[in-house]
Amino acid sequence: MVKHRRRLCLATALAGLVLSARGAGAHPEISPQLVNRYFALVVVDSRVEVFSSYLFGPLPGADRRRSIDADQDGLISEIEMTEEARRWAARASELYTLAIDGQDTAAPATATVELGSDRSTGAAAVVIELRAQVPVVRGPHTLRIEPGHDPGRLGETELGIDPGPGWILVASHLGRAAPPAEGQVSKTRFKFDGPRVSLLEDRSATFLVRPAPREPTPSHRGVPGWLLGGALGAALVGSLAVVLRRRRLPRAGA
Repeated sequence: MVKHRRRLCLATALAGLVLSARGAGAHPEISPQLVNRYFALVVVDSRVEVFSSYLFGPLPGADRRRSIDADQDGLISEIEMTEEARRWAARASELYTLAIDGQDTAAPATATVELGSDRSTGAAAVVIELRAQVPVVRGPHTLRIEPGHDPGRLGETELGIDPGPGWILVASHLGRAAPPAEGQVSKTRFKFDGPRVSLLEDRSATFLVRPAPREPTPSHRGVPGWLLGGALGAALVGSLAVVLRRRRLPRAGA
């Protein structure tokens, strides 16, 4: 369901490129002259899935399309799209850093390239999404996601989390200054506009998650049903035996 929702958002963004990015109201958004990027941590079952999406508006999209068109024939083939996806997947470690409980993690990523119905090298949007997953054990975890290299013409950057069924978000904050604590206001999304002011600017987001409490298993107190049933059955048999014996006894004076 989570993967389907992410795909739907990206398809909506790509289909809405003919509209004003701010006016369309779609999320993620495509800005005509900028590159917007979105990072989402999805905690589901026993893993953390990382989705990183890059939405190139028509202007930067034209540059991106020309770089994909290896044979420079003006059209982007399936082979060229596959090669572009491979290059992005190989760059995953440059694009973001994920730390779980203070330890940097690395996982193989897969990438997809979406061009819509227009395969030309003209001014048109490009959507690129990477996906990776890291196994985790059931228990509380501190997840920190930090964007890597800022692309040219960077618009907005969003860092977010989507706890799946069985998981809850208990705290979140920006930066590494202090660990999040339970009970503070927890945001699921943090947003930045434009590129970093300097290389030292901390744009990481930290999320503290833990498993949701399990529903208690109903317990039946008192005498177990099988024991109670057996006792009633034995009593019934005993009563029936007494009745039959009385019927067989000779009557007095007979």
